[in-house]
Amino acid sequence: PFPPDSIMYPIIVSLCTTITAYIFIGFYFLGTARWPSSYHNKRVLFVTSHPDDECMFFGPTIRYFQSVGQVFLLCLSNGNHDGLGEVREEELEQSAKKLGIPGENMKIAENEGLQDGPSNKWDVEVVGEEVGNYAKQCTPDIIITFDRYGVSGHP
Repeated sequence: PFPPDSIMYPIIVSLCTTITAYIFIGFYFLGTARWPSSYHNKRVLFVTSHPDDECMFFGPTIRYFQSVGQVFLLCLSNGNHDGLGEVREEELEQSAKKLGIPGENMKIAENEGLQDGPSNKWDVEVVGEEVGNYAKQCTPDIIITFDRYGVSGHP
């Protein structure tokens, strides 16, 4: 819209260059932002309900803690609601591998009281027992999980 000999041309070019520079600088600093060093060298346990929760909701956080400490993953069900439990277990193992979690740092709970399903209700005592038992094994400094309602309101 502005010919190169227009008075507006240098202003528009300068404005576009400045905006582009701010965008690149912003992405650079966002990409290199670091959490406080007090999180370094920590053992962090992530507790999820189903396979895929680890990557859908905690992926960047897992990657961060894996880069500065040691990460453990406890998945409370194998996601067998649709009869695909074995497939979803394999997907979880592959996801954990891509997130940098060693196989020995991952566990899928095998508890009849923690079956996947939108109408199932999990007893908090059973959940607490599973988390407590695994926490005794991996001795985390930090445990990260969902609140009591999760994301979708079902276990």
